[in-house]
Amino acid sequence: MTIVNLTPHPLTLVSKDGSIQVIPSSGIARVAMVTQLLGCLDGYPLALHEPREVTGLPVPLPGAVYVVSTLVAQAVPTREDVVAPDTGAGAVRNEEGCIVAVRGFARFSPPKLHTRHRRVSSLPIRLGR
Repeated sequence: MTIVNLTPHPLTLVSKDGSIQVIPSSGIARVAMVTQLLGCLDGYPLALHEPREVTGLPVPLPGAVYVVSTLVAQAVPTREDVVAPDTGAGAVRNEEGCIVAVRGFARFSPPKLHTRHRRVSSLPIRLGR
């Protein structure tokens, strides 16, 4: 299997035995987003971001797996050859808490069908002020 890194930075993987593999970026897959203002949250804008066209993602090839950002992976949930770095609890972090390596990959399920979002003028939520 060939792992193709389509994120804008090198991908550092740590295996179960502790060995490290760095996969350089070989392109960037991106997803266009459409933004809709839903209303305000304690005076701050609340936006809905909906994914649209994905660019920079090659067609599926036998034996190839494409590593992309979480946003891109979420935009193409039916592509079994597309994964994102698993930045969850198992990710390796430095002293400042920044992710420096991952131990695996993640896939995302298609979004559940939902009713259209309604525009709201404000939401009665306070954010610790």
